[in-house]
This record gives sequence, C-alpha cells and structure tokens, in this order.
Amino acid sequence: MNYFPTLPGLDISIVRTTLYSTSIQRHDRALTERRASWWALPRYRYELKFNFLRQAGYQQTYDEVEALTDFFESTRGGMLPFLLVDPVDSVERVVRFDDVGLTIGRFLSHVFESRVVLISLLGEDGEET
Repeated sequence: MNYFPTLPGLDISIVRTTLYSTSIQRHDRALTERRASWWALPRYRYELKFNFLRQAGYQQTYDEVEALTDFFESTRGGMLPFLLVDPVDSVERVVRFDDVGLTIGRFLSHVFESRVVLISLLGEDGEET
C-alpha cells in the first residue's frame, strides 16, 4: 500500500477532526433520550492545505504539483486507500481521498495552492476493526 507523498519544503496546515457515528432518539413527552454508537472506534478526517506548491520550470527542480496530481490519479481519486502518518499521534492510518476531485489554484508563476480532504477507513480496508 502506498504512502501519501512527502512534499519537501512546503507550508502545509493540517486539521484533524475526530468523528463518531451516534444516533440520538428523543422522547419529548417523557423528556428522555436514547443514544446508540455505531462505531467502536473513531474515524478521522484530515484537511490538508498546501499553501505553496511548486511546479518545475525556470530555475526550479521541485514539482510538488505533479507529485500531488500523480498520486491523486494513482489512487483514482477516492477509490483506492493509502497510508498516512497521523500528525497528531504518529500512527499510520489507512485513508482515502474524501473528495472526488483535486483542485489546484495558481497564485504566482510556477506557484500553486491546493486543499485535500482525507478520511480514515473502518472495517476490512482500515486498521480500526
């Protein structure tokens, strides 16, 4: 299984959100509620914002734009899972892209930005079973 690419020398902000699946059933007359948890362990959503992606060109040898695009295409968007080292607890997690598209915006010549959302997997494809 592939790892999410390490892109050297970039300004990356990462936000991890912990998710649980919980159902709540409220009974207004009795003023009670029942709760059910559907997952034994949490899932994690990672939002990665790349503020500075370089494209190979004049006096530049790095091509993070191509590396990110090639990796996205190799996983067929959100189809195939891959490994990500969690920046909070350094645990390897099986994740996939949560979006079906990859948006890359250009703000300077040969300089781009992008935002990707990853979601950890449960069950047979992920390590959290």
